[in-house]
Amino acid sequence: MDTPHGTRRRAHPYAMPHADRFPTNDPRGRPSYSRLVNQATPPTSPPIKTPFSTRKAKATRRGDGHPAQRALEKDRKGQERPTVITEEEAVEILAVYSDPSVDDVVFGKPLNQYDLDMANEVAMMHVRKSKAESLHDSLFEAGLRVHRAKNSSRAQRWRQHSSAYLARMKRELGSDPLREFKRREEEERRLAEIARLNELHKQSIEEARRKREEEQRLREEERWRCEEEERKREERKRRAEAKRNAREARRREKERLRAEAHRQQEDRRKQEEERARQLAEALQLYDSKWETLKSLEAPTDIPGQLMPWPVFHEVTMPEHITYEAVKEFVLHPLRSSVSEMSSKKKVMAELLRWHSDKFDKIALLKVRLDHQEVAKQCASLVERWLTRLLMEVQA
Repeated sequence: MDTPHGTRRRAHPYAMPHADRFPTNDPRGRPSYSRLVNQATPPTSPPIKTPFSTRKAKATRRGDGHPAQRALEKDRKGQERPTVITEEEAVEILAVYSDPSVDDVVFGKPLNQYDLDMANEVAMMHVRKSKAESLHDSLFEAGLRVHRAKNSSRAQRWRQHSSAYLARMKRELGSDPLREFKRREEEERRLAEIARLNELHKQSIEEARRKREEEQRLREEERWRCEEEERKREERKRRAEAKRNAREARRREKERLRAEAHRQQEDRRKQEEERARQLAEALQLYDSKWETLKSLEAPTDIPGQLMPWPVFHEVTMPEHITYEAVKEFVLHPLRSSVSEMSSKKKVMAELLRWHSDKFDKIALLKVRLDHQEVAKQCASLVERWLTRLLMEVQA
């Protein structure tokens, strides 16, 4: 609680002064009033006058020796006692006469006029009194103090409201207002510092979280970039492998086709060679059979299908002998026996061989009896196809 300039600390003015707080440096043993004041020079504030009654009117009777006049003069001198202290000095005097062991009920209250008057009276008493009057004055001051304590309106009000006042002050201010105020200030500063530290902690946590998120995002981007590069690299590798495999497959396919074509060509060649060999053998066998039929040692029971028919396949009935088959056989270029002859001469030579009269005399008699009829029909058909072929060749 702030106090104005003219307030006292422990302001009960009627406690006896303590020897250690009221030194007597006067050679005559008197207490020096100047020792009560800390300031070397009096303050600039005007002195406080005691609230005595106004001067009485002079008696109407004249004469210095009149008892009434002497009484008035004495009263006037008593009323015109000079004021020797100021408000600041009164505060120090009252602090000296305060008892620290007693809980002062008016602690921190402003000085009233009564307190100033009592402080002035105490100062005047110490100025006037002598050593002989010290004991009497002490007793008088003790009685005056008791009277003041008993009859003070402030003490009476305190006795009436002490319990409620103390409880309210304890609730509102605590045991010590200044200490409570400082404690509250310290608590507020502590709470403000805690709030500031909490805010800094929150900011650091938020900054760390943002930093972690940024690092996580950068790591994710780096991982995604690496995965994308790896995927592209794998894709390029896969495409290159696919192209290489495709080229290899095409190459193998070409080689296979080439080998297949070569094999087929070789097979065809072999087949052609085999067919040519077979045809050559068939043509040679044809001529050999006719030579055998013309000789006398030829057998007489030759089956009809073994006769030298001018075709490359086996003949068992007349339908097996066709014009195309006869033409192919007669005009085949592999007939080495007639290779020097023209086509017309080849046909005419065969036509003479297959003439019905000549065939019946040379070949038909050597065929088995049960095959002679079919052989005769086949021979007649061969003659007809040869005649047609001759006409075609001549044309």
